[in-house]
Amino acid sequence: MFDVLGIAPTSDAKAIRRAYAAALKQIDQQTQQAAFEQLRTAYERALAWARHHHDQRPPGGSVQDRPEAETDAATEAEAKAEARKAVGSDAGPSAAAPVDFRMNQPQVKVHVQTHADGPENTRRMARQRTRAIERWVQALMQADATQLEDVWRQIQADPALLHLDAADEMSAALLHALAQRPEGRMQLYREASSRFGWNEATFQLPGRPGVPALVEQVEHDRALWRRHTRAYRKAHERVIKLLQNKPGPSWRQARRVAGHVHRMRNQVPLWFTLQVPPGRQEAYLEAAMRVPRYAWVLDTIITFVRNWWWLALILMVVLNGMSQDGGLKGLYQQATPEQKAQATGMKLSATAPDRKIDSRIKMSLETIRPNGDHVFLISDTVAPKNRNFAPKLIVPPVRYPFSSRFRDTEGQVVLGLQLSAAGVSDAWIVQSSGVGELDQGALWTLRGARTEGDFPPGGFMAEFTVTFTPPKKP
Repeated sequence: MFDVLGIAPTSDAKAIRRAYAAALKQIDQQTQQAAFEQLRTAYERALAWARHHHDQRPPGGSVQDRPEAETDAATEAEAKAEARKAVGSDAGPSAAAPVDFRMNQPQVKVHVQTHADGPENTRRMARQRTRAIERWVQALMQADATQLEDVWRQIQADPALLHLDAADEMSAALLHALAQRPEGRMQLYREASSRFGWNEATFQLPGRPGVPALVEQVEHDRALWRRHTRAYRKAHERVIKLLQNKPGPSWRQARRVAGHVHRMRNQVPLWFTLQVPPGRQEAYLEAAMRVPRYAWVLDTIITFVRNWWWLALILMVVLNGMSQDGGLKGLYQQATPEQKAQATGMKLSATAPDRKIDSRIKMSLETIRPNGDHVFLISDTVAPKNRNFAPKLIVPPVRYPFSSRFRDTEGQVVLGLQLSAAGVSDAWIVQSSGVGELDQGALWTLRGARTEGDFPPGGFMAEFTVTFTPPKKP
């Protein structure tokens, strides 16, 4: 019972109460019910034992001043003498023999170290607690982000850390370890800070030491980081993620983020070190120094393509459009005639010897509608028809190619058309303008043409002229 209280056997009730109060502070009565009942039983038995030995104390000295063996022997001798007197005496009532309290106690298996003293037991528990703290701090420093929660759960279940001073000792040991090796342990720092209260307000409470240098530096770096703009922080956070996910960078990546790394090393060194795994900062800075000789040429090309790609596209289009037939082919001349005809939905041929255009069919511009459509009246010079039912060809606005309009290129294209009530069913070039893109623009213009009026059942063939004239400049 006395080893549960953590003291040597004694009949001093005050010492027993002090030991019970000290041990009670280390037990949570709600979660450690069995330990509390064991402590309470030991406390009550110790008080009963102390009262019994106090009543049997001889006049020459106290029980606790003698060794335990001598006290037990004296108690037994006194009990036997009283029994003999009670048996041999004739006068007076018979005196009851003294009862040995230890013999009447219930048989509870409690191992009592009779020769162990309190200070030695306390030192032994302190050594066990120190070894447990060193072991768990090393486990926390070696665990990765996915293992931290399991390690913290095992620490809470360790019986060696139930002492009231264990939390402060664990906090101090973990702070010292983080100060020695802070690389990449931001998650461990945050969880330990929430568990042990690592902030300036907590460390400034009465009875606590000053704010540790590690906590003070982290709070200072965090305050500097929050003062920057959101765009500045997001740009540097992307660099931190790159350093966390890619241990071996290329020289181009290292050169791109070297400025961010230098700024964070100078402004928030401890906060940046806690975020990045060990060796990543040095690896990126060394890779940034290994730059090949052709690096400036590649950087110039990449920067130009990334920032000015739209200008390069415009130059390519203009140069391609300004090329002549003797040089590079224009955009409209890169496809074959068959491909152009397929794109326009019409049949195309440079010459049509088997197609005879009816020379009696004439076309004249009748009107221009508000939407820009040109209405051409188709007339037969030999057998004219009623004007109200005369066939008409409605042509949309001419599609002037961009490059030709940019160069102020003029031209006239004569097309042969197969006309019917369904529209323009066939088209071919009778006379080219000499510029492929103008010819193609004329075909694209006639693609959207439609017909109105009465047409013969088989239709007829007629010529149609498309003229390209650049707009007049003011």
